[in-house]
Parts: sequence; C-alpha cells; structure tokens
Amino acid sequence: MDTSDASGVSNQRTLGEVIQTIRGEVKLSDYEITCLRPKRAATGGILYEVPGKGSGEKADKRAEKLKALLEPKGLRFTRPVKRAELRISGMDDASTPKDVVEAVAAVGGCVAGDIKVGKINRSPANRLGSLWVQCSAAAAKKVADSSPISIGGWISRVEVLGARPLQCFKCLETGHSRAQCKEKVDRSGLCYRCD
Repeated sequence: MDTSDASGVSNQRTLGEVIQTIRGEVKLSDYEITCLRPKRAATGGILYEVPGKGSGEKADKRAEKLKALLEPKGLRFTRPVKRAELRISGMDDASTPKDVVEAVAAVGGCVAGDIKVGKINRSPANRLGSLWVQCSAAAAKKVADSSPISIGGWISRVEVLGARPLQCFKCLETGHSRAQCKEKVDRSGLCYRCD
C-alpha cells in the first residue's frame, strides 16, 4: 500500500476545494487505480493510500501528475515513503559518507538522492568509523539482510535502529505532533537543552 500527502493549502483555498480540483483534473482510472483510502496524517495533512498490487508504481505515476498540477499554484504535494534508520560501522579512515551512500544505493536498490547520512564518527577504542543512514524501509531491509556490506572494499557491519518516538515541535514532548498539541506553553524557539 503506498501513499501520497496533500498538505500546505494556502489561505485562499480550502483543502476540500483542492481535492475537488484534483478529482476533476486527475482521474484515478488513468493510473489503473480503482479507489483511494484517505487517512489523516499526524501533521494534519491527508494521506491517500493506493491499495492493491503494483500500488507503488501507480502511486508514483499519480504523484508526478499531482505535483505538476499543484506546485505551480503554491501548494505542497509529497509522495511519502516509509523510512528506516541504520548504523553502519567498521569503516576505515579512507571511507567517506559518499562511499556509504553509493554502497547503500547499490545494495538497497534505491536512488542515491533518497539516502541521508550523518558524519562519520570514530570510536575511541578502535578508531573505526560509524555513521547514521536513513533510507526507504525496503532499501534498509535489503541492506540489513546483506550485512556485512562492502564500503570502499572494506567490510562494514549494518545495524537497524529502532523507530524514534513522535515528538511535538511546539511543547517538545513526545507522543504527539504539533497539530494535536494541547499544551499552552510554546517551546518552539528553544533548543532541546533549554526546556
């Protein structure tokens, strides 16, 4: 099941008006989609799930058309993909974040532009490097299942990291997002140390 997200509606148009425009200009049948399953996202936007076989490809094609339709009007449209985080460790001094991105893209079967990496940190004990990687959940599973992987000709271990808890960027508490925040205090201008 794959999803798309319609959010960022300007003040002049309501979300309902935008959805009516989409329904009139982008027909589901053009993408061999029989129905969509709407859900409210934690951020307040609407997610539309495309159920059934081949949903990923259908959602990608529809997302391209919707992006072309909505972005010139100043509306934001995204095609969300479930993401996962990895820690890759055991890298030598010559390894770079670019080497890691290339290795993850090759093993995970994804596009390098969809991969985020942190900086390489060196362990005080053995001076080998490790870094954080975020990519699609499907690519992360392939990379983790292939562990250890080769980065620059050296074997590196892959560890899947647990999901982070949802955090509100208004009150800085966990368990909810800004859209559902009921706290009166606004800590959005503070760093995590100053709460």
